[in-house]
Amino acid sequence: MRLRKLLASSVVAALSVSVIGGTFQSARAEFVSPDSNVDQLTAVYVAPDGSETTYTPGNSMGVEEMLSRNSAAQGFVGPIWAACGVKDPHDKLVHQYDAGAPPMGAEFLRKPNLKCGNEKYGYRHIKLEHMDDWGNIATRVGGNWRDFASFAIQSSLEAPAKACLGGNNEIIYLGVIELRNSNGLVGERYYPRVPVGQSTNNIITAFPQKDLAGCP
Repeated sequence: MRLRKLLASSVVAALSVSVIGGTFQSARAEFVSPDSNVDQLTAVYVAPDGSETTYTPGNSMGVEEMLSRNSAAQGFVGPIWAACGVKDPHDKLVHQYDAGAPPMGAEFLRKPNLKCGNEKYGYRHIKLEHMDDWGNIATRVGGNWRDFASFAIQSSLEAPAKACLGGNNEIIYLGVIELRNSNGLVGERYYPRVPVGQSTNNIITAFPQKDLAGCP
């Protein structure tokens, strides 16, 4: 999966981005009934500064190429998840992500870890509880649930629409993903929610919401 970071520099692609009362506001026109059988949809992450990252499925990078890229300077790169076998321990690292500055008062997190985990946190929890949530969106944009979930997690951690302190010593990151048709019109928006343990640095779960509820 290769991610292309695009700056909204033209009138057609320009966005006026803000979060008001838990609702994402965009100047982009919307269409009512997106139908992936008629019109191929594209998933785009929209950062608070208006920059965009497009999800491009089926174009995974090799480990060497991934590590040689500077995500801050050249845009997001495609994270590769390590496998979690039945006998793999709960603390096996699946992927280490970068994160933007958390809200004031929280310990500064730079490298949240997705670990194999168990039924309560990490990769195994996400697969058990939210694989279908991610898969239902991913199939509409030609991807698979793992690639798309990793795209959403990475984008939301690095450029969150909102970040706040949650219960159970968590930092909650919320992002914004738009599904657009071939004309760039927005059919739906999803809001990835990624809670990270403040003391453990572990990603607890990740799932798409239909709004920005969960952070004041």
